[in-house]
Amino acid sequence: MNETLKRAVDSFGERRLAVIGDVMLDRFCWGAVTRISPEAPVPIVQIFQTSAALGGAANTALNVAALGGKATLIGAIGKDAAGRELRKLLSTRGISFGLTETEGRPTTTKTRIIAQHQQVLRIDEENVVPLAGPGFADACRRIEYAIADSEGVIISDYAKGFVSRELAAFAISMANRQGKPVLVDPKGSDASKYLGASVLKPNRTELACLSGLPVSGHDATLVAGRALAGVLRGCAIVATESEDGMSVFDAGGWEFHLPTSAKEVYDVTGAGDTVIATLAMAMTAGLRLSDAARLANLAAGIVVGQVGTAAVTAGSLLAELGAGGVGRADATAA
Repeated sequence: MNETLKRAVDSFGERRLAVIGDVMLDRFCWGAVTRISPEAPVPIVQIFQTSAALGGAANTALNVAALGGKATLIGAIGKDAAGRELRKLLSTRGISFGLTETEGRPTTTKTRIIAQHQQVLRIDEENVVPLAGPGFADACRRIEYAIADSEGVIISDYAKGFVSRELAAFAISMANRQGKPVLVDPKGSDASKYLGASVLKPNRTELACLSGLPVSGHDATLVAGRALAGVLRGCAIVATESEDGMSVFDAGGWEFHLPTSAKEVYDVTGAGDTVIATLAMAMTAGLRLSDAARLANLAAGIVVGQVGTAAVTAGSLLAELGAGGVGRADATAA
């Protein structure tokens, strides 16, 4: 099996994906707290360093690029400094993009204030009202071109307004007409928003919202996953479970569980973006869902074993495969 996966990874450089979703700019302010403000009982953070990174759907596109694929990112930004900074970061990383610029709508930005290696505050700038009028029409035009030029589609929904019900339906319909797989990283409680998708990849919290069932552990994941698969007929569910690995419910009624391949789980930040990028790359490389999930689980094991947001490379996947990193799955018929 490892040889099949290796051949797929070797072909990642030929893959092209459209990544559609809520793009964000992640800003970090690093400093130290030395005293309490005399104006209010709050700490004063003296900033020593600032940095910026791609967030949301932009981080998903970054993961595709890190794996060697070609990503075209479609989303919306404001006509502001954050939007210009985000464009620059994308260009530096070699990621193609078609971003709708909107008046009176800021680029979604998360600014984290970190002191003594601990986050003390996060400031969010966003407008989650769905696009309408010329902005919606422009986004649909960009989506149409990106899908036509891709082998597969990732919809990265962070509930920041870009992936409205109407926009999701347009993108999924467009991809289905062209016979291209659609993988969705979902948000919210409306599962019908993603009807027609090929794969849905919720984490436990998202699975609970979509299924309306409590999900507190692996057994609860199985119940909720089966329920959601029953609602979204024809769509596979890949539920990520942090240190418990992932559970897969395919469209044909089979389900299986993949234990985590991580030796230690240090940080799950960005693991969902890694999983969906790897799944999409593997499926467009011709792997069936079960093998694509094994590869994605291996990628997740690499990323959660590192501190901070990290992107997995094709080289690191090949190294793990060479070391026999893919374990067996426990499969059952639902």
